[in-house]
Amino acid sequence: MVSVAVVENWHPLFCAQTDNDLHDGIISDVLGAVAGFTGLEFEYVYTNSYAKALAMVQEGKADMLGAFMGNEEEAAQMDLALSASYASLNDILVRNKAVSYPSEGLIGGIIEGREMPKEVAAAEVRYFKTVPET
Repeated sequence: MVSVAVVENWHPLFCAQTDNDLHDGIISDVLGAVAGFTGLEFEYVYTNSYAKALAMVQEGKADMLGAFMGNEEEAAQMDLALSASYASLNDILVRNKAVSYPSEGLIGGIIEGREMPKEVAAAEVRYFKTVPET
């Protein structure tokens, strides 16, 4: 049995425990295909934030992370091994329309467990536990 750290209700990545009839999430879909091909069995270990899911893997409380939100360099810095990507998602830049970007004094927000991309200019970076908090 392979334990997989996942963030609860993290649509579209993981939504197996919702009343959504569309799908259980990209992670469940991909690991279901892996299970069918290899015979491996997966069990999900739930948490409420990406940072906690990442910590579960680093602390040995889970065998793998359902979705890593970084690149190979970031994984190496965290002493994590990466598989081939099964999905590629872009960073999203959202701004107040009343503010020019780039400009001085801007505040950037990002999920805990991630680092602000170097190409995003921000005078201050604030970290949030979940996407709705941003």
